[in-house]
Amino acid sequence: MLKVSHVKKSFKKLAVLKDISLETQAGELVHISGVNGCGKSTLFKIIVSLLKADSGEIQH
Repeated sequence: MLKVSHVKKSFKKLAVLKDISLETQAGELVHISGVNGCGKSTLFKIIVSLLKADSGEIQH
């Protein structure tokens, strides 16, 4: 299970992630898509603890 609750992340004054929430179950496949610079990689880096979110919670 992965639960992302109300995650926010900014770099200087640029808000990259604004109140992101999602929940997945074990074995579930999830596709996250978007244009360049929309925060996909930032979200994954927060999930695997390479970056710290400004606020919100990640549960594994």
